Amino acid sequence: WPYLSAAGVKGLLRWAWRMCHQDDLLDKEELLFGPRKEEKDEDKRQQGCLYTYPIFWEGKVGLDLINPHSRENNTGTTPIKYEVVKKDAVGDMCILIFNRTMEREFLDTILSPLFEAIDFLLNDTAISAKRTAGWGAVKIDSAKVHLRCNFINEQSLPQEQQESED
Repeated sequence: WPYLSAAGVKGLLRWAWRMCHQDDLLDKEELLFGPRKEEKDEDKRQQGCLYTYPIFWEGKVGLDLINPHSRENNTGTTPIKYEVVKKDAVGDMCILIFNRTMEREFLDTILSPLFEAIDFLLNDTAISAKRTAGWGAVKIDSAKVHLRCNFINEQSLPQEQQESED
């Protein structure tokens, strides 16, 4: 089954976030996606609260060809075949946000900018490594948002889990 990895989805979302919000929501970006690679201080590094799932594509798969050219004589060097998902394939994008801060304000400030970034990624650009060449255009047929709030505290854990955590 052709798929786009969870890391690829998260990377595309982070890129879309940066394109939409630049530096005005930098602190929220780190909460969602985790620290940038440049962050070396281990005390400040914390995993982001955005979890992505791979997009598995249902539909026709084909092969395409890239033929890099030599700059000196403008001839092809070594053709490279790669797998592509054909037009009209269907896939589901699923993300999970784990609210570590347990604050309502966190969700209030993060959801709208995140939906803007998703909209920018899907409608204005594309989901593809070669999106600048026009590949990976997406048409959204339907979208669903599920919000579920579960609060876990020590009293709600079974007795044997409480003992093992101590």
